[in-house]
Formats: sequence, structure tokens, C-alpha cells
Amino acid sequence: MATLYLLFNHQLTEAQKENAHKVLGVVDIVDLKPWTGDLWSAIPTGEVFPQKEVDQIIQTLTEKTHPGDFLLVLGEWGAVYYIVDWCFHTGRIPCHTTTSRKVLEEVATGKNEIDVTRKIFPDSFRLYRQFSS
Repeated sequence: MATLYLLFNHQLTEAQKENAHKVLGVVDIVDLKPWTGDLWSAIPTGEVFPQKEVDQIIQTLTEKTHPGDFLLVLGEWGAVYYIVDWCFHTGRIPCHTTTSRKVLEEVATGKNEIDVTRKIFPDSFRLYRQFSS
């Protein structure tokens, strides 16, 4: 039975957990933060790819996950691309979440300003796909 490993900076909602069991068919859901700490949420910015930090994440993934496991990957785009590519090369199944968004705009009474509230509603899981020609 497959496990869903979490490599992202948030918490799953209860609805997302139920959805993961139902849609992905996973038995367990494991947060990787006990092994990665704040490393994933603190990927360095700048022009140079943070190879050292991403290699530390890859080492953890190699030790903790197995081919056939799902890996929820969301974060800094370059690092996400690298991890997803690693998943495809090692038999892990990379996925991400889909969300609905609702933006509420309210003109403040007696003021020349607009209050904007953004709400994000997690929907489901979607597998990353490889390009094929």
C-alpha cells in the first residue's frame, strides 16, 4: 500500500486527508518536516540554484520514501521542478493540490479604499505529468 509524503509548507485539511485516501488510495500520510526541518520552506533565493539544500532534501527522500509512494510537492518553483524530475526518475509519484479561489472586494464606507479578501479552498490532488511528444 502506498504512502503520501508531504513536501510543502502548509498543513493538509481534514477534507484533503480524506480526499488523499479516496482519490490516491494511500493508506498513510507522512509529513517530512521532522526530517527536513525548515529546509524546504527556506530554500535560498538568488540566481544560483540551491543545489546543496535540494540535495539534502533528496537524501531525506531517498531514505524515507520508496518507489510507488506519492509525494506532494509544492514550494519554490525551481526546487519543485527538480524534485518532481527526481520522482519520475526514481519511481515516486509526484502530485500537487488544486484549489479554488474566491476574491471578495468591499468598498470601505466613507473611505476611498477597497478591502480585498482572498480565500483559498483546497479541492483535490493532481498528478504531475511528464511531457511526451
